Amino acid sequence: MRSSKRAGFNLLSVVQTVAITAATMAVISPVLKTARSAGFQLMATQSLNQLGKASHLYLMDNEDRFPPAMEARDHSIHAWFGEVDDSKHTDPKTGVFYPYLKGPTFRDPSANYKPYLGDGTGFGYNWCTLGSDACATGNYESFNHSQNPAELSQLSHPGETVMFASSVYVNAQWAKGDGQFYDYGFVSPPSLWKGVPDVDFRYRGATRVDLDNKTVESDGIALVLFTDGAIKPLKKGDLEDKLFLR
Repeated sequence: MRSSKRAGFNLLSVVQTVAITAATMAVISPVLKTARSAGFQLMATQSLNQLGKASHLYLMDNEDRFPPAMEARDHSIHAWFGEVDDSKHTDPKTGVFYPYLKGPTFRDPSANYKPYLGDGTGFGYNWCTLGSDACATGNYESFNHSQNPAELSQLSHPGETVMFASSVYVNAQWAKGDGQFYDYGFVSPPSLWKGVPDVDFRYRGATRVDLDNKTVESDGIALVLFTDGAIKPLKKGDLEDKLFLR
């Protein structure tokens, strides 16, 4: 009898411990998730700050003209972030900002996407307005051969013109894609998203692919670097076309 009571007491203790642990984790988990997201956001901000400083040094050496977004070649693509070969391997040492960076840029662990057209940092360049004249001419097919990048003097409001932002390419299933998220070094104005933003609102929120409505939704925020060097956290509804134009 004594042994049976002791076993029953031990079982009750285990049940109580499990219940207390579960309740504690239910309270702590959201806090830990928020702290983790805040840490990623801090690292991303540091990386964007590096890119901002490097880009302004580049402008000083290139008569205030922004770098072209991308140029397709025979067996590779030369983008602003470096040379991309047929296997999607990127050489960051060939990127236009590399000489101005003190070491490699920070890589955002939250942007753990499949390789495609990017350098793995998780940030995209305003290719349509700064890296080419596609938005000004409406010739969006020139993406692979960017022409006439902007000059700083052509920007009406540098403090309101996006230079870089957290980015992603969602290979949407309704466009015969595989539904996966890919590393992408470019961002576009909202009117070109067609329900699939290339600006990534991955911080402090969740991204959801809505197959029924053929859209990608997010309640998080994106980090955006403007041409005057300011970095702002913005929600999807905060971004308008005018922030991407000259």
